[in-house]
Amino acid sequence: MIEFKQVSKQFGEIKANNNINFSCDKGTITGLLGVNGAGKSTSLKILSGLLKPDTGDVHINGASVVQTPMLVQQQVGLFLTAQGLYSNLTARENIEFFAALQGLNNSKQASQAVIDRLHLSALADRKVSGFSTGERMKVGLARALVHQPKYLVLDEPSRGLDVLAIRVLREYLLELKSQGCCILFSSHVMQEIDRLCDQVVIINDGQVCFDGELSQLKQSSTDLEQAFLQAIQPTKPLITPPVTPILTTGVAPC
Repeated sequence: MIEFKQVSKQFGEIKANNNINFSCDKGTITGLLGVNGAGKSTSLKILSGLLKPDTGDVHINGASVVQTPMLVQQQVGLFLTAQGLYSNLTARENIEFFAALQGLNNSKQASQAVIDRLHLSALADRKVSGFSTGERMKVGLARALVHQPKYLVLDEPSRGLDVLAIRVLREYLLELKSQGCCILFSSHVMQEIDRLCDQVVIINDGQVCFDGELSQLKQSSTDLEQAFLQAIQPTKPLITPPVTPILTTGVAPC
């Protein structure tokens, strides 16, 4: 289980996270939603150990991110950015290097397995320096998955991916879920959330404004986008464009 416990983080006057509390269970996919600047990425960076919370903690399988970050990172597959790849190495070498860092004795076999699973054979032996953004994203995902983590944390994993790669990723995430993996990912793509998620957490202005099952969120509207907007703006009616009156005199409006 992933547990956020009263997590707060402030940058100057900005409260990026303000008493964040939610949990994600094994064998489920939880979608983290919010507008730009809501606090999603800050939450994921704290979970990964890249940022230290001002107060609170995150526990993964009972281990504290604050007190035992190395123990946590051994259990988690992290994909927060496509950066951090070594441009002078091939995709395969990057994946194998990360597998070795995770302590895998069979790093070559594990790397080949994830290359096959994500359909990366055409990229595997090319140097990363010439890769497009989407190709770097694919290698970054493979790097996060190579050690078969029981917990997977992804920040907008489909950005930059083509349609085929998105479908492969979606199928792989559902496969990992069926094997008991606990998956937390952020996205702005409502179709992704609707197809993949069991649970949804919405952060707005640094605070959790919704935490529950996807079906519960959609009770307010079967349109997930509209349900999301209602969750972050419960007192504000949705803006509809003005209707131009139709003239029956045959004279066009001025």
